Amino acid sequence: MMRKIWGVARTEYMGFITSKRALFMLFAFIFLAEDVVGKMAILAAENGVILGRFEPFILLFSYKVHVMLVPIVFVVMMSNFPSNEKSGYFTMSRISRTSWLFGEILYAGMVGLTFILFLFFGTMLWVWKHSSFLTEWSPYMRKLYMINPEAYTMNDQLFIKTGTLAQGTPVTVMLHSVSLMFLYLLFLALLLALFKLLSLKKLGIFISVSLTIVGVALDDRSKIIKWFFPVIQSIFETHFNLFYAKEELPLYCSYIYFGVLIILLLAVNTWIIKRSYIMEEVEV
Repeated sequence: MMRKIWGVARTEYMGFITSKRALFMLFAFIFLAEDVVGKMAILAAENGVILGRFEPFILLFSYKVHVMLVPIVFVVMMSNFPSNEKSGYFTMSRISRTSWLFGEILYAGMVGLTFILFLFFGTMLWVWKHSSFLTEWSPYMRKLYMINPEAYTMNDQLFIKTGTLAQGTPVTVMLHSVSLMFLYLLFLALLLALFKLLSLKKLGIFISVSLTIVGVALDDRSKIIKWFFPVIQSIFETHFNLFYAKEELPLYCSYIYFGVLIILLLAVNTWIIKRSYIMEEVEV
């Protein structure tokens, strides 16, 4: 069974990597690099301080406007997920519907992880000359506000907030950022799969994008309702008070939250796939 699941995932993944859809990752990275990462490197060079190599990536996954871009681009790339074009699996490989579904989900996870790692390594390379591998937060984050208060005030969006800096090292924050975003993208893939299996693909795309946009919009407006939106759960920074570094929601609660959602959607999708007829989709 595992062999067949991997066969589906590998075939789909290779098709994705060689398709035009993969270019969306590059376009998203260029936009984020020009809008944030490049400006961080310039500011660091102008003030004679260095960056930590993980810090641009952490900032991208902390600043809510840019966090919003990642899941939306993922939904666009996976808008036809799961693809019915490979329905020949059932006759050629004698693969079960459940194995096909699990293979598709594994493929979605591989795409999500590829996207995240592409941004991770891309941001590191972009600031390579102005950064170093550090186990603690860099002088750029800790001292620039004293060296040049005016530059700090004018570019406050280029700095990780105090609440995040006080809650761990760059390595731990980076690992949590990767893990939480990966779980969110996997949740979105399962949500897209659910509506696709129900022949409501466009509604699934609309709901997936809306959950992201509305969740980000509610972050500063609701202390309780915002936690019902998975995008807020996926951002490390939102778990802590901006000024006092006080914990607003334990990180383990977000992992449990995503675990429950993913298991529930996986169970529902499995139940539906066993009772549905899969054939090649023809859209007009």
